[in-house]
Amino acid sequence: MARLFCLPDSAWARIEPHPPHGQPGKPRVDDRRVISGILHVLKVGCRWQDKPSAYGPHTTIYNRYNRWVQTLVKSFNVRLCDEVLNANWFLSLFYPISKIEMPRRQ
Repeated sequence: MARLFCLPDSAWARIEPHPPHGQPGKPRVDDRRVISGILHVLKVGCRWQDKPSAYGPHTTIYNRYNRWVQTLVKSFNVRLCDEVLNANWFLSLFYPISKIEMPRRQ
């Protein structure tokens, strides 16, 4: 059997507070194992269903990866839009400084 990747303790200590805890419904599969599975797939380049079964169900690993990526992209886009809308330097690229009227924050 191939050697399995396990997320180091130092990395897990930084990640562990972020996944949701105490939500109703079916108990979650071990987050550390799932993250290790995601990293294995990304590192090796295999299909989700071809990863070792020790990481857990391939559908769980894929769904968590997909959900986390979408959340990160949305979060990044919101922060980027906020920075762009409130940046004089960005607006000055398109309009002379005298015509810039900044929207007021509420």
